[in-house]
Amino acid sequence: MAAEPAIVALHCEILRARPDVNNVAHFHYDRATVFTLAEGARLVPVKNHAIRWASGIPVHDDPAHVNTAARGRALAATLGPHFAVQIRAHGQVLVAESIPALFIDCVHFVENAEAALAAASLGKVRGLTADEMASFAKDLKRDKHISKLWAYYSGRARALGLLQDWNV
Repeated sequence: MAAEPAIVALHCEILRARPDVNNVAHFHYDRATVFTLAEGARLVPVKNHAIRWASGIPVHDDPAHVNTAARGRALAATLGPHFAVQIRAHGQVLVAESIPALFIDCVHFVENAEAALAAASLGKVRGLTADEMASFAKDLKRDKHISKLWAYYSGRARALGLLQDWNV
């Protein structure tokens, strides 16, 4: 019998700690990871759909692979009630209620990191204020937004011959 993939600990421990989420994504997007490499740099919401991370994007200081239950629990503790966590010098973890929601959150996370990094090259990054995020959140219909973008992206994938047997 083959050994379980090392990454199982990351997913399982987060799902144990967060019964409010059903899906976990772990990825390595360097243009977001750079925010964990410079002293005082933080990835903050700069684009409207980044309000998903209004509560913050904590940084997990241990850059090691999360390949044990203890490391998974430590990462879950850093994530806490948030919807994203950066792993210093390593990557990101996002959590959401469904596969479509998680996918769309990943798209927005990457877009936000790109915009923040571009803004940092021009000067001091001006993140969204709490009032701006609250105002946008009041008008956002998350389910409708996710459904619309999921239809777009999954439609593109199906047109390329992917996802033919997926039912999500």
